[in-house]
Amino acid sequence: MFLLLAAAATTARGVSVARSAVRCVAERPVPVASTTQRLRRGLGLSKAEARMISVMNPQVNKKRCEGIEAAMASLQLRLGLGRSEVRKLVVCDPQVVTLSYGEMAPRLDALQRRLGLSDVELRRVVLGSPSVLRTEPRLAVQSELGLTDAELRGIVLRLPPLAGTHDAGPTIAALRSKLGLTTPEIRKMVVRLPQLLGYSYEDDIEPTLDALQRRLGLSIEELKKVVLVSKSAFTCDAAELASLAALQKRLGLRDAELKKVVLRLPPVLGLSYSANLEPSLEALRARLSLSEIELKKIVLKLPQLLGYSYEANIGPKLGKLQERLGLSDLELKKVIVRLPQVLGYSYELNVAPKLEKLGDRVGLTDDEIKKIVLKLPTVLSYSFEDNLVPSIASMQERLALTDLEVRRLVVRQSALLSCSYSGNLGPSIDALQARLGLSEAELKKVVLRNPQALGNNFDGNIKPKLGALQWRLGLTNDQLKRIVVALPSVLGTSSASRARSSESA
Repeated sequence: MFLLLAAAATTARGVSVARSAVRCVAERPVPVASTTQRLRRGLGLSKAEARMISVMNPQVNKKRCEGIEAAMASLQLRLGLGRSEVRKLVVCDPQVVTLSYGEMAPRLDALQRRLGLSDVELRRVVLGSPSVLRTEPRLAVQSELGLTDAELRGIVLRLPPLAGTHDAGPTIAALRSKLGLTTPEIRKMVVRLPQLLGYSYEDDIEPTLDALQRRLGLSIEELKKVVLVSKSAFTCDAAELASLAALQKRLGLRDAELKKVVLRLPPVLGLSYSANLEPSLEALRARLSLSEIELKKIVLKLPQLLGYSYEANIGPKLGKLQERLGLSDLELKKVIVRLPQVLGYSYELNVAPKLEKLGDRVGLTDDEIKKIVLKLPTVLSYSFEDNLVPSIASMQERLALTDLEVRRLVVRQSALLSCSYSGNLGPSIDALQARLGLSEAELKKVVLRNPQALGNNFDGNIKPKLGALQWRLGLTNDQLKRIVVALPSVLGTSSASRARSSESA
């Protein structure tokens, strides 16, 4: 063609024709086949991928491949992309090949500044959402949920499409209207599970929550409580519902009991029965020689147990507690069955310091501490500073007790440690003294000889006993007082037994 045009240039008219023809050839669109071949070679695309890009972007066929290749090369250099990553980027968003680097660079700079991204993080966002190369960052979710810059940055890094064309508004609106969630509650969930904003409420979230709600018989408020605590509620599939069913069967739980477990430990929805739940349950049962009923009782009292690893958490705690108190396996079992909550406490930060302080404050030996824990396992759940120390100190001051006398009281009547002085011990002591007209010395004598009297409710227990004894034997108040001072144990027996004992005497 070019030779024929040159021959035609021998005349002035021929020169004009030749020039027009050359100009037409230069302006002719690049053939599609040529474009797809260059795209394949330049970007490492498959034939189908190159054809798809050409079909989806007709303007590509009017753009010289050199321009596309130059833009992609600059982008590759700017983000430190590999050839395969460039290929992935243009396949995910074919419109990118229509952009010049001059169009992309300002958007990249603006996004990086807006979110405070490092070059590596910027690369991660672009690969996760190529549309950021052709749109200005919207990030409307920040103002809608009141996110801090740090929270927004973290969310975008985990859900890059939020920086591009993805609109999370409909999902947020549905969470508000369907579940009655407040903006702070949605914000809390999104920070914990950014992927939530990538779901369609109607197609993804609603069917999952409906299935969970029906399975457990949850009210809307209960469902709301679960989703606020457990991100697994939004992704709970058939396999996880099957794990719940397996757990229910293993422990013999009624539907109401299973519901109770989930409400107290919503993250159980994300645990696999075979990989997580069953191994820990079986290890605990074997370690303490628990019956199925005892195992079920422990789980219902402490559902959080299901989230603990036996090897990393439960097993070491059992070993340390047993060693510290010198417990036999049977005694250890007794403590755990009566107070499963101790498995939720940190041994180093909670249990061990509490036992040490109790021993020091009351002057107890290790054997006495062991006896107290066996009689009253709940002592391990009390706050030493907030409960035990104030009550012991107030009782000691009220009765003018020596440290040795305090120790005798606590060893003989461990239940005193469970009583609040202001709410129980103090009023009972005052009421007993007033009812019998006891002096301080007589009151102290009665308490030291029968500390069990302080563990009983005065109005519901001691007062009726005293009245029945007085009426049955026809005693005056002074006679009743002398009997109690001489025989304080009379306060701990039934009215009929006291009457028979007194008549025999």
